[in-house]
Amino acid sequence: MGIEKISKIISSKMGERLNKNEEEVAVLNYGLFILIHTSIAIMLTFIIGVLTNTLIEIMIISVVAALLKRYSGGVHSSSPLRCLITGVIFSLFLAMMCKFGFSKISNTILGLVLVLSIVVSYFILYKKCPVPCANKLLKKESTRKKLRKNAFKLINIYTSIMIIFYLLNIYTGIVLFKIVTISILLGILLQIFSLTKVAELTIDSFELLYNILKI
Repeated sequence: MGIEKISKIISSKMGERLNKNEEEVAVLNYGLFILIHTSIAIMLTFIIGVLTNTLIEIMIISVVAALLKRYSGGVHSSSPLRCLITGVIFSLFLAMMCKFGFSKISNTILGLVLVLSIVVSYFILYKKCPVPCANKLLKKESTRKKLRKNAFKLINIYTSIMIIFYLLNIYTGIVLFKIVTISILLGILLQIFSLTKVAELTIDSFELLYNILKI
């Protein structure tokens, strides 16, 4: 049974008990769906992070990307389950790259990568944000402006945090600070990637695989 069906059953029963009208039940259903989907995503990501010894990396990457996606939009899979699986796959791949590859680069190279990545991220965000999807068409200009403004506020916060942790890493030599810096950056880049045409083609390829596997 899918998440959508579960949330619909629960919201319908709650609506009957609380004597809610159809519109109120729909709102309740949406809220329950988001809660259940988010809870499953967090638990699954946490478990995979523990099993692969990438807990810090995968949690930071997932949370950073998810929060930015809320405002910037981007490509989606055709179902919540597929979206969840795809998100975990990408986050795990980047977490593994962070732990066993990127965390070993020098601070000088990391600094250059940070500057280049931040510039590219701001540029793509400026050109693309917000990107609509089937469930969120974003026809109102006021809504688009609000989402765009919040997206830039959030990436400004991310950038500030990265700079702080990067400097802490330089002055203390504590590897954890470097890991946090890189993880935040990878989370940003993951979401920025989802705004591009390449991401659409990638998701289409995943969709073909899911169809074959009947997921």
